[in-house]
Amino acid sequence: MSYGQRIFSIVPDSTAAPRIDAAQVSGLGPAPQGQLRDQHARALKDLRISVIDQCNFRCTYCMPKEVFG
Repeated sequence: MSYGQRIFSIVPDSTAAPRIDAAQVSGLGPAPQGQLRDQHARALKDLRISVIDQCNFRCTYCMPKEVFG
C-alpha cells in the first residue's frame, strides 16, 4: 500500500457474506471484448463513485478538465 491509500472495511466481518473463490462461480460467459460504451456510444474510461451526494460541482478534485474534457 502506498502513501495516501487506506483500506476500510465497509461491512463488519461478523456480518459479511462468506468469500468465494473465482473457480466456484459458474455460469459466467466469456469476458466482453473491446471498449465499454454507454447508451450514447461514448467510450467509458473512468468510474466515478460518489459516497455522498452533497457536492455536485465540476471542481478540479472530482472532475479534472484533463480527464473529463
